[in-house]
Amino acid sequence: MLHRFRRGLSAAAVAITLAGTGTGVAGTSADPEYLQRAEDHRKAHDLPAAIIELKNALAEAPGDARVRLLLGSLYLEQGDGAAAEKELRLARRLGVPLPRLMAGLAEAIYLQRAWQRLVDDVQPLTGMSAREVADVRALRGEAQFALRRNDEARTSLESALRTDPAAVRALLGSARLALSEQRHDQARGWLQRAVDQSLSPQLANDAWSQFGDLEVATRHLPAAEAAYTRAIDTGQSHLGVVLRRGLVRVELQDYDGAAADLNRVAGRAPDHTLVHYGFGLMAYRQGRYAEAAASFSRARQRAPDNADASYYLAASQLALGQLDAAIDGLSRFLAEHPESEVTARLLGDAYLRRGDANAAAALIQPLLERQPDDAALLDLLGRITLAQGDTARSRELLARATELAPASAFGRYAYGMSLLAAGDQNRGLEELQKAVELDPHEHGLEFGLSVSLLRAGRFDEAIAVARRLQQSLPDKAEPLVLEGIAQAARQQDAEARAAFRRALALEPGHPRAAGALAALDLGSGDIDGARGWYRQILAHHPGHAPTLMQLARLEARQGQGEAYAETLREAIAADPHVPQPYVLLARWQLRQGQPLLAVGTLVAVRAEFPEYPPLLLTLGLAQGANGESADAIGTLRRLIELQPQSAEARYALVTAHAQAGDAAGLRGTLAQALAVDNRRPEALPLLERLVGLAGSASEAEDWLEALLRDRPDDEIVLDFIGQRRYRQYGAPTALTYYAQLQRRQPQAALWVLREAELRSGNREAAQAQALLERWLQAHPDDVQARFALGLIHLDADRRAPARAAFEAVLERRPDQLAALNNLAWLLREDDPQRALDYANRCLQLRPADPRLMDTLGEVLIAQHQYARAAEVLAKAVARAPQLGSARYHLALALSLDGRRDEARELLKSLLGNDQPFSERAEAQSLLAQIGS
Repeated sequence: MLHRFRRGLSAAAVAITLAGTGTGVAGTSADPEYLQRAEDHRKAHDLPAAIIELKNALAEAPGDARVRLLLGSLYLEQGDGAAAEKELRLARRLGVPLPRLMAGLAEAIYLQRAWQRLVDDVQPLTGMSAREVADVRALRGEAQFALRRNDEARTSLESALRTDPAAVRALLGSARLALSEQRHDQARGWLQRAVDQSLSPQLANDAWSQFGDLEVATRHLPAAEAAYTRAIDTGQSHLGVVLRRGLVRVELQDYDGAAADLNRVAGRAPDHTLVHYGFGLMAYRQGRYAEAAASFSRARQRAPDNADASYYLAASQLALGQLDAAIDGLSRFLAEHPESEVTARLLGDAYLRRGDANAAAALIQPLLERQPDDAALLDLLGRITLAQGDTARSRELLARATELAPASAFGRYAYGMSLLAAGDQNRGLEELQKAVELDPHEHGLEFGLSVSLLRAGRFDEAIAVARRLQQSLPDKAEPLVLEGIAQAARQQDAEARAAFRRALALEPGHPRAAGALAALDLGSGDIDGARGWYRQILAHHPGHAPTLMQLARLEARQGQGEAYAETLREAIAADPHVPQPYVLLARWQLRQGQPLLAVGTLVAVRAEFPEYPPLLLTLGLAQGANGESADAIGTLRRLIELQPQSAEARYALVTAHAQAGDAAGLRGTLAQALAVDNRRPEALPLLERLVGLAGSASEAEDWLEALLRDRPDDEIVLDFIGQRRYRQYGAPTALTYYAQLQRRQPQAALWVLREAELRSGNREAAQAQALLERWLQAHPDDVQARFALGLIHLDADRRAPARAAFEAVLERRPDQLAALNNLAWLLREDDPQRALDYANRCLQLRPADPRLMDTLGEVLIAQHQYARAAEVLAKAVARAPQLGSARYHLALALSLDGRRDEARELLKSLLGNDQPFSERAEAQSLLAQIGS
């Protein structure tokens, strides 16, 4: 949908030849050479240089009225109304007759959009030419039109044309008024009379801009694009004309041209509502719905009443499968625009996708009754009735739809997409294929088919379509990107990389192609390669926010905290109207122990994103950590209103009450949080905090009993009480308690694990082992029980059964980090290559964990790779200097690598305090060996 703008004229109203012009008034005279040079610059269209020459003339002869008049006329040509009015009024004080100035003053006031002053202060005067009188009356009419006094405007414009039927200003003003009143034929007549004359660039710009608006209003879009182009070619166009042409080009599917126009406007007005809207519409038409939704959301943030942005935001959300958000947006739009049938259709489709066929039928049935032969409505209602279980009615409607529109390519395409959205993959793809066959020159249909084949996992067919597109569009990167994605999905990395590189040869820095190559590099562990691709995108697309976010994630993955934060700041600077980087930066600041900075980061943008849940959550956590408990509780309560089932929000609110020392609030909100999710890691610390707030042990017991009455079968609460009894009364009492729980909840694995853990700690390892083995006979896929059994064997130095237990864990859960780490340590001498594979896999899963680095260091030492081991262990020590085992292993690697002095100093430092670590005896022995 296109938006039309009104814009005033900027043509000079005072036509003056600079050199040799007299004013008929006395005064000091400027050097004629200045005037001649000014005239030469004006003829060369270099107005700034001409103005400088006249200012130089005035520096010598400030009282030369002629120069003041000339300078005012140049300011008018330049479109600077305020400066022009100043010079013309100075000329008047120096004796220039007012009739000589009135047309220029009218133009100057008009350029300043001072509509009421133009109406009040400007009138035709005796002594003015007929053209000047007509121009003044036309400008008064334009001002009255801007003030929404159309009848007065009409009278002024008609008077202007009676004075001079060829007055261009009056013709353009009359056309503008007619266009606003939808008198399109009359507007076209006025405009044609104007462009048939020889026009100044300013007037030509205005005439062709209006012609473009007229063609848009009458839906002659190719003619509109041509008219806007002629306006822009005058060199006088406002960015609004470029923006309107960009929107027309989107409608005409000239996406390259549209992008050029929109980017040109964005360079000067990056936050313009219609820039965001235009980019959104272009992305929507190309099926890039996530980008479209983001752009329409930004447009709505700038202009909440923009109906088109609201509609397309909801439509994009629907295409993304965000049904609740889409239905909410479409319902509100339809309530405000009940006549919008296209919205009713889309909303009906959304209800159908959500499974509410009755609501969909209530919307679509009345439309079909008014338009019984509408094939799209028949198709939609056919799918609705099928969902309602009325198969006979459904077959009837769908057959009729196909009969009415068998040759509609877009109809077939829409039908196919709707079938795909409904899960009917084969029929949907068949319909898309038929659509392409009906209109093979509509490349957008083939793009949609290729993407749909990709999503369906039919990669070979997707590649075939992508290659057809490459032949049709040899200069475009996107078909090659589609092929690359399909090749990657087939796990043909070499072919995928080749396709992406060919795409980059056509369009260097293409974000999707380079981003895909980065993903392939990340998959193969080439972090530096991935970073290089991201940097290439940014070199060609500075400030590309999605790439900056990917780069930030990469820095986080490598534990490069400062680089991560700086990249997030770049992303914010590139697009300050996207909330995610603010949230991520604030979370990083929280992790760094800087809650005040985190609060500042988010408070600055909260007003712009008042209902963005991640922002509210992070802000609440930051406020709580910063001691702003009341603010934190208020923020998090608002979040829970928006997301009542969010466990993260619930536990954050409990934490805020705990930070405030509010025992009553803590008890009430904790029960609610446990009801939503009782397996959050925060639950146990919050229970500890609850007990800590009690005034006595008996009061704590009372609170726990009250909590159990609300949550009688809650494993977390029951387990907390069991561990509390263990600390208070010892293992026998706790074992009795857990045995009772096993009898009460015989299928709950936790009670078996707790009993085994207690018995192991109580030197009853054999009983713990027997308990776990019995449980695993009945529950062979219990990964936690198998891991616990492996630990019992490991503690007893039974390496073979420990290894078997951990391997059984990995069979069921290949990325179980602790099992991978333990196996790496167990195998470091017996099977060094497998040990190294396991250790590297651990670090791929958690690259910044110093304990995992420590294990890798031990594995490398066992393989005699001492220099590499020292490098890895040095990183572990840098991250966790308190980790005594890592410091010992680093000293060992250094000594074995021949770097005894470094090893000796490290051991002295390590052993010079009372910090406990398991290898203290070995460290003392090593120091003794290398001490001399």
